[in-house]
Amino acid sequence: MKAIVQSKGILDSYEPPFQRAIIVLIDALRFDFLPKLSERPSDQFYTNRLPIVQDLLDQSPESTVLFQFRADPPTTTMQRLKALMTGSLPTFIDAGSNFASSDVNEDHLLRHLVRRFKSTYFMGDDTWKNLFSDVLNDNSRIFPFDSFKVFDLDTVDHGILGKLWPLLADGHLSQDPTKSSLIDNGSNSSQWDCIITHFLGVDHCGHTYGPEHPSMAAKLDEMNTMLQRLVQYVDEDTLLILFGDHGMSVQGDHGGESEEEVMSGLLMHSKRPLTLSHSNHKKGDLHQDYFQHLFSKIHRNRDKALSYDHDAITARLGYDATAYPIVSQIHLVPTLSYLFGTPIPFGNLGALIPDLLYPTQQVDGPATLLYFIQQFRINALQVYNYLSMYSSSGKHNGFSISALDPLFQILYAADRRLDDLSSQPTFKKWVGTSHSSEEESTTLVEQLEDILMMYDEFLIATLKYCMAIWAQFDVGCMVAGSVILVAALLSIVGVFVKPRWIYTFQHAFNNTVVRLLTTLGAASGFIFGFAVAHLSTQESGLWYSYVARHGVFDKMSIFGWTTTLAFLGNTAGLAIAIATQSELTLSVFQKCSKWISHNPELILVLITSLVHALTLGSNSFIVYEDSVVRFILASWSIYWLIRGVASSSHTLRSLKSSSDLWAPILTLLFIQATATTGLCREEQQPNCTYVHSGSLSFMPSANETTFVDNWLTVIATTAFLLASIFLCIFLPGVMQQAWFSSSKPKKTASTSYTWCKALYGLSIGLTMLRYIYLIFENTSSTQYIVVSTLQSSTYQNLSSAVIYLDGLTAEQWLHTFTRLFQIYIPRLNYLIGGLFLSFAFCKAWKPVDLKALEESAWIAHIGGTIILATVQRPIGGVIILCWPLMLQTLTRRSDKSSISKTLTARLVVLHYLGEHLFFVTGHQAILTAIHWETAFIGFDEMYMIPNAILVSLATLGGFIVSWSSSLVVISQVLGDNPDPRLRQAIYQASVLLMSLFIFIPTSLSSVFIIVLRRHLMTWKIFAPRFLLQCILFFGSCLYLMAMEGFIGGNLSDVPLRQPNRL
Repeated sequence: MKAIVQSKGILDSYEPPFQRAIIVLIDALRFDFLPKLSERPSDQFYTNRLPIVQDLLDQSPESTVLFQFRADPPTTTMQRLKALMTGSLPTFIDAGSNFASSDVNEDHLLRHLVRRFKSTYFMGDDTWKNLFSDVLNDNSRIFPFDSFKVFDLDTVDHGILGKLWPLLADGHLSQDPTKSSLIDNGSNSSQWDCIITHFLGVDHCGHTYGPEHPSMAAKLDEMNTMLQRLVQYVDEDTLLILFGDHGMSVQGDHGGESEEEVMSGLLMHSKRPLTLSHSNHKKGDLHQDYFQHLFSKIHRNRDKALSYDHDAITARLGYDATAYPIVSQIHLVPTLSYLFGTPIPFGNLGALIPDLLYPTQQVDGPATLLYFIQQFRINALQVYNYLSMYSSSGKHNGFSISALDPLFQILYAADRRLDDLSSQPTFKKWVGTSHSSEEESTTLVEQLEDILMMYDEFLIATLKYCMAIWAQFDVGCMVAGSVILVAALLSIVGVFVKPRWIYTFQHAFNNTVVRLLTTLGAASGFIFGFAVAHLSTQESGLWYSYVARHGVFDKMSIFGWTTTLAFLGNTAGLAIAIATQSELTLSVFQKCSKWISHNPELILVLITSLVHALTLGSNSFIVYEDSVVRFILASWSIYWLIRGVASSSHTLRSLKSSSDLWAPILTLLFIQATATTGLCREEQQPNCTYVHSGSLSFMPSANETTFVDNWLTVIATTAFLLASIFLCIFLPGVMQQAWFSSSKPKKTASTSYTWCKALYGLSIGLTMLRYIYLIFENTSSTQYIVVSTLQSSTYQNLSSAVIYLDGLTAEQWLHTFTRLFQIYIPRLNYLIGGLFLSFAFCKAWKPVDLKALEESAWIAHIGGTIILATVQRPIGGVIILCWPLMLQTLTRRSDKSSISKTLTARLVVLHYLGEHLFFVTGHQAILTAIHWETAFIGFDEMYMIPNAILVSLATLGGFIVSWSSSLVVISQVLGDNPDPRLRQAIYQASVLLMSLFIFIPTSLSSVFIIVLRRHLMTWKIFAPRFLLQCILFFGSCLYLMAMEGFIGGNLSDVPLRQPNRL
């Protein structure tokens, strides 16, 4: 092969490779931001904002190429950069490392570029420095910027431009500010070879405002201006590469795999010809039309193999997806290696982009195809070498020689075809002469084209295979974890079915046989764990043959083996001891049937929790889980209504004003009213019509088609705010129930009550003002007027000449006004909420009676809603802020006996109301639904732990409200029961009930994730939902521990409060 290509004057590589590179990464550069589009609504501020792209395509078609640049999910920046430089596939867990990036240990393209280009500069997102610190270590040429200040649209971009222009103009970065002037003469200095920039403004604008916002238009205009100046520095030795790491969703977020998130853009430009598909120069008897057809054929085959849906892209993004080739982002790695003359990174799985193969020497048509084959074969052999090395390591059964053999056979077949062709007389004649007949040349071209397709088939088939099995699942560890969860679940179910078993266990542990068997079981498991851990390190023997070589328990450490087997041994010993020492062995089935007949309500609880947990094994039910939760809530509210009315001691006339009747009805109305709000998943489109905070507007939108549509949103927004303000007027009255839960308020209220009520009212007022500001800020037309005003010459003259207040210009006052709502009001709310929580903690530390615990629970709940409402968007924040009114209805006393009898129903309703609030506050079990902007509510700098806490509070706000509400309800019922034994039973039953509601779905989710680990929707639907369930499990455990310290420890020591005699 090598001798043949050399005899025809074909070089082994791209000659001459580019001597300079300018790499521009615009974070979240969705593809439809790039090309020229028509017939788009006038208020889509991201349309046609980068005209430089179309200008380059029109003016230099043979030296400019534009591709749809498809990212592999999850679309987080760290994971995308890692794939873009290594050519490897992502893993889902990489998304969690987006906030704590660690060094890339694999071979990567940047390492080769730094070796190739001795003077390499980087400026932009500091994630690069964290990932590639082995090569980005020269502080005189590395200028990283903090990447997580999503409210800051300009600091990073302006910082980059402040370094970029002096570097391009002068060839280096001078420390003398007088030499930082911009010299747009297009001259290049030899003092820089490679410049890498990573702009963040577009991404931050998407997170903060979404794509349809004037700020996005301003940011894209700025990027267009930057690119217009940048192309002046591009010559025949320089390659400009512009691309995005991912796109952005309709809301402006990313992390998932919707078409909006995975479709970014890739543009390459140089003064040198880059592609044969638009070249005016013929390669022998082959014209540009042939190469256009050839490249289109390769792209069609790749699209079909990788299941790229052009129709879905066209429908979602509004442009013709067939007009531009789609390339996977990892294809950039071998392509840049080819263009720059560097080795392909060892672990690359990407394939060359065929459009950019360009033999610079003058050769005929067959020689051009032979050149293509040579480059594809180099790429294929690199992938083959990587797979062979990975297979020999034995790390994954899916990469064994037998598993990879079907892929290797494609490569072997291509090599055989090439060898057979080289022995044919027609080929030998072509090699030995400078020309051949037209018919012979056509036949030779067809044969070479088939061989080229076979090499490409190997590359894409390998990529598809690796995408299907890349994630490594340690099934043994997964099963062990599920077994532990299920064992804990069965224990809770057993105690829930028979509360007396708690006392049976307590009695049994005093027995010598029980102690002996449990200790012996734990010790045996511990010793056996050490033995198994030792066997797992051996590469021979039965354990290796039947377990280790299949990747089972590959991730289990010595600590994992010893603790797991010790736990299982202890559990087995306890089960044997209890069964032999207690009544559990006597007619179990007879007892269960008798219990079922006497406890129908508890059976309903188990069935409800089990049915809901089973829906987590269906992707359709997970997608529409918000509807499932609403159905469960409505069903239990109706049951609560029937149960409350049936157990009430009220007469028919007095029942009309009883909370037994109205509390369930108001709950149903609340569910129905809030069901109109939420966040639509991609899978729910186009039938999802939720109202979200971005829908609120004080100005008519330009894209509405009728007068009614134009003003309906404005009217609805005004009505929403008026209704919210009306409800908030009654909120301070909730403090009365918190302080005087068992008596009427005295004429002279306590000082603490007066202060807390005043602070609560202040916080409510400030929060509503902030929501009004946020709606104004998110209103496109309003923001457009503000931006236009600030940019007008009249304003500039007036601002500079007239408007000065305390030395500040009008623009500075506007900035201060903005900080008031973004920084100072949230901080004040955090302070007020923290004071409430601290006061509740002090009140509960040494309670004088059980009613003091109820009052503390109320105060803590109110303080929590202040903080949680602050970190929510307007609609979700209003719902949480007004929730104490709903809780007041749920806890209103009309009949103490009926309150106790409906406790189970109310706790079930409150549990599922937590999930309902999760959805209606604008969240879903997907990465893109995380409100990242909440990390900076009240902060203007990056503080990792506080920012992470704020995001967690915003995401879990609905569940936290549910947990704190349950605490109020339980403390109220305990305070109303004078019998200590009954209080203890109620408390234990409540704890077990809430434990069931978290253990059942968590246990079944762990089983489903094992069974469905290779499902098509694993990473898109099941894995995010499982992660949410794990977080809820952890949060619920913390809540139960807090409740034990809050109530359980005081249950037997604190007396009841005697009612006041009026």
